[in-house]
Amino acid sequence: MGLGGLQHYTIEPSDLERTKDFYCDVLGLENGDRPPLDFPGYWLYSGGTATVHLMGTRKPREGIVVRGTEKKYEDTGRLDHIAFAADDVDGVRKRLNSGLALAGIVVCQVDLRTNHARDVISALRKRFQEDVYAGVIRENTLVAEAVGFQKPITVYDPRSSGAADYRKLAEEFEARIRDSTQRKEGHG
Repeated sequence: MGLGGLQHYTIEPSDLERTKDFYCDVLGLENGDRPPLDFPGYWLYSGGTATVHLMGTRKPREGIVVRGTEKKYEDTGRLDHIAFAADDVDGVRKRLNSGLALAGIVVCQVDLRTNHARDVISALRKRFQEDVYAGVIRENTLVAEAVGFQKPITVYDPRSSGAADYRKLAEEFEARIRDSTQRKEGHG
Protein backbone atom coordinates (compact mmCIF):
# COMPACT_ATOMS: atom_id res chain seq x y z
CA MET A 1 0.00 0.00 0.00
CA GLY A 2 2.95 2.35 0.34
CA LEU A 3 2.28 3.13 3.97
CA GLY A 4 5.36 4.65 5.55
CA GLY A 5 6.27 5.29 9.14
CA LEU A 6 4.30 6.94 11.86
CA GLN A 7 4.02 10.65 11.10
CA HIS A 8 2.39 11.75 14.39
CA TYR A 9 -0.35 11.02 16.83
CA THR A 10 -2.68 13.49 18.51
CA ILE A 11 -4.20 13.20 21.96
CA GLU A 12 -6.44 15.40 24.06
CA PRO A 13 -5.06 14.72 27.54
CA SER A 14 -7.08 15.31 30.69
CA ASP A 15 -4.20 17.48 31.98
CA LEU A 16 -2.45 19.28 29.14
CA GLU A 17 0.47 20.71 31.16
CA ARG A 18 1.29 17.53 33.08
CA THR A 19 1.17 15.51 29.88
CA LYS A 20 3.51 17.96 28.12
CA ASP A 21 5.87 17.81 31.10
CA PHE A 22 5.88 13.99 30.98
CA TYR A 23 6.74 13.82 27.30
CA CYS A 24 9.42 16.53 27.61
CA ASP A 25 10.95 15.88 31.04
CA VAL A 26 10.68 12.09 31.20
CA LEU A 27 10.82 11.01 27.55
CA GLY A 28 13.02 13.85 26.28
CA LEU A 29 10.82 15.26 23.52
CA GLU A 30 11.16 18.96 22.75
CA ASN A 31 8.32 21.47 22.75
CA GLY A 32 8.48 23.21 19.36
CA ASP A 33 6.73 25.25 16.70
CA ARG A 34 2.99 24.78 16.29
CA PRO A 35 0.61 26.49 13.85
CA PRO A 36 -1.59 29.23 15.33
CA LEU A 37 -4.56 26.98 16.01
CA ASP A 38 -7.62 28.30 17.83
CA PHE A 39 -7.23 25.99 20.83
CA PRO A 40 -4.38 25.43 23.31
CA GLY A 41 -1.86 22.70 22.75
CA TYR A 42 1.71 21.65 22.02
CA TRP A 43 3.63 19.96 19.25
CA LEU A 44 6.38 17.83 20.73
CA TYR A 45 9.36 16.96 18.58
CA SER A 46 11.55 13.88 18.42
CA GLY A 47 14.54 14.09 16.11
CA GLY A 48 13.22 17.23 14.47
CA THR A 49 9.77 15.78 13.72
CA ALA A 50 6.56 16.85 15.49
CA THR A 51 5.70 13.32 16.60
CA VAL A 52 3.22 14.02 19.42
CA HIS A 53 0.47 16.63 19.10
CA LEU A 54 -1.27 17.54 22.35
CA MET A 55 -4.63 19.31 22.12
CA GLY A 56 -6.28 21.38 24.79
CA THR A 57 -10.02 21.70 24.97
CA ARG A 58 -11.65 22.80 21.73
CA LYS A 59 -14.90 24.72 21.73
CA PRO A 60 -17.53 24.03 19.07
CA ARG A 61 -18.30 27.03 16.88
CA GLU A 62 -20.62 27.70 13.98
CA GLY A 63 -19.87 25.46 11.02
CA ILE A 64 -17.20 23.45 12.84
CA VAL A 65 -17.84 19.99 14.27
CA VAL A 66 -15.66 19.04 17.24
CA ARG A 67 -15.43 15.25 17.37
CA GLY A 68 -15.22 13.21 20.54
CA THR A 69 -15.84 15.96 23.07
CA GLU A 70 -18.70 14.10 24.72
CA LYS A 71 -16.52 11.15 25.78
CA LYS A 72 -13.86 11.88 28.41
CA TYR A 73 -11.47 9.59 30.21
CA GLU A 74 -10.62 11.01 33.61
CA ASP A 75 -7.19 9.44 34.01
CA THR A 76 -5.65 9.68 30.56
CA GLY A 77 -7.62 11.77 28.12
CA ARG A 78 -8.62 10.86 24.59
CA LEU A 79 -6.76 9.67 21.48
CA ASP A 80 -7.81 11.93 18.59
CA HIS A 81 -5.98 10.35 15.66
CA ILE A 82 -2.84 8.64 14.40
CA ALA A 83 -1.27 9.73 11.11
CA PHE A 84 1.02 7.67 8.91
CA ALA A 85 3.05 8.88 5.96
CA ALA A 86 2.13 7.33 2.62
CA ASP A 87 4.27 7.29 -0.50
CA ASP A 88 1.93 5.48 -2.89
CA VAL A 89 -1.33 7.34 -3.54
CA ASP A 90 -2.53 4.73 -6.04
CA GLY A 91 -1.86 1.92 -3.56
CA VAL A 92 -3.77 3.75 -0.81
CA ARG A 93 -6.63 4.42 -3.21
CA LYS A 94 -6.88 0.75 -4.25
CA ARG A 95 -6.72 -0.56 -0.71
CA LEU A 96 -8.99 1.93 1.05
CA ASN A 97 -11.35 3.33 -1.56
CA SER A 98 -11.03 2.62 -5.27
CA GLY A 99 -13.30 5.61 -5.96
CA LEU A 100 -11.01 7.98 -4.10
CA ALA A 101 -9.84 10.79 -6.35
CA LEU A 102 -6.94 13.11 -5.67
CA ALA A 103 -8.04 16.65 -6.45
CA GLY A 104 -4.50 17.93 -6.20
CA ILE A 105 -1.61 18.77 -3.91
CA VAL A 106 -1.53 22.23 -2.34
CA VAL A 107 1.83 23.70 -1.42
CA CYS A 108 1.26 25.88 1.63
CA GLN A 109 3.07 27.84 4.32
CA VAL A 110 6.06 28.43 2.07
CA ASP A 111 8.51 31.29 2.08
CA LEU A 112 9.33 31.70 -1.60
CA ARG A 113 12.33 33.86 -0.70
CA THR A 114 14.26 30.76 0.41
CA ASN A 115 16.11 28.32 -1.81
CA HIS A 116 14.85 25.45 0.34
CA ALA A 117 11.19 26.28 -0.35
CA ARG A 118 11.82 26.60 -4.08
CA ASP A 119 13.72 23.27 -4.08
CA VAL A 120 10.91 21.48 -2.23
CA ILE A 121 8.29 22.84 -4.64
CA SER A 122 10.44 21.79 -7.61
CA ALA A 123 10.81 18.28 -6.19
CA LEU A 124 7.06 18.02 -5.57
CA ARG A 125 6.29 19.12 -9.12
CA LYS A 126 8.85 16.69 -10.54
CA ARG A 127 7.46 13.77 -8.50
CA PHE A 128 3.71 14.53 -8.71
CA GLN A 129 3.63 16.61 -11.93
CA GLU A 130 0.18 17.98 -12.75
CA ASP A 131 -1.20 16.86 -9.38
CA VAL A 132 0.54 19.85 -7.76
CA TYR A 133 -1.49 23.04 -8.04
CA ALA A 134 0.30 25.95 -9.72
CA GLY A 135 -0.85 28.36 -7.01
CA VAL A 136 0.89 28.23 -3.65
CA ILE A 137 -0.17 29.53 -0.26
CA ARG A 138 2.69 31.69 0.92
CA GLU A 139 3.61 32.01 4.58
CA ASN A 140 1.59 34.96 5.80
CA THR A 141 1.10 36.54 9.23
CA LEU A 142 -2.40 37.75 8.35
CA VAL A 143 -3.52 34.19 7.55
CA ALA A 144 -2.39 33.14 11.04
CA GLU A 145 -4.20 36.11 12.59
CA ALA A 146 -7.39 35.25 10.68
CA VAL A 147 -7.34 31.75 12.18
CA GLY A 148 -7.02 33.26 15.65
CA PHE A 149 -10.08 35.43 15.00
CA GLN A 150 -11.94 32.43 13.52
CA LYS A 151 -12.44 34.10 10.16
CA PRO A 152 -11.41 33.12 6.65
CA ILE A 153 -8.57 35.28 5.34
CA THR A 154 -10.82 36.45 2.51
CA VAL A 155 -13.07 38.06 5.15
CA TYR A 156 -10.41 39.06 7.68
CA ASP A 157 -8.27 40.95 5.15
CA PRO A 158 -9.57 40.48 1.60
CA ARG A 159 -6.78 42.62 0.06
CA SER A 160 -3.93 40.65 1.65
CA SER A 161 -1.56 38.45 -0.31
CA GLY A 162 -2.89 35.48 1.70
CA ALA A 163 -6.43 36.16 0.47
CA ALA A 164 -5.11 36.50 -3.09
CA ASP A 165 -3.32 33.14 -2.77
CA TYR A 166 -6.49 31.40 -1.61
CA ARG A 167 -8.62 33.02 -4.32
CA LYS A 168 -6.12 31.91 -6.98
CA LEU A 169 -6.14 28.37 -5.57
CA ALA A 170 -9.97 28.33 -5.52
CA GLU A 171 -10.08 29.42 -9.17
CA GLU A 172 -7.60 26.72 -10.15
CA PHE A 173 -9.54 24.09 -8.15
CA GLU A 174 -12.84 25.08 -9.81
CA ALA A 175 -11.21 24.91 -13.26
CA ARG A 176 -9.87 21.40 -12.55
CA ILE A 177 -13.28 20.21 -11.37
CA ARG A 178 -15.00 21.78 -14.38
CA ASP A 179 -12.47 20.21 -16.80
CA SER A 180 -12.79 16.82 -15.10
CA THR A 181 -16.59 16.96 -15.25
CA GLN A 182 -16.53 17.90 -18.93
CA ARG A 183 -14.17 15.02 -19.76
CA LYS A 184 -16.44 12.56 -17.93
CA GLU A 185 -19.45 13.87 -19.84
CA GLY A 186 -17.57 13.60 -23.14
CA HIS A 187 -17.29 17.35 -23.78
CA GLY A 188 -13.53 17.61 -23.80
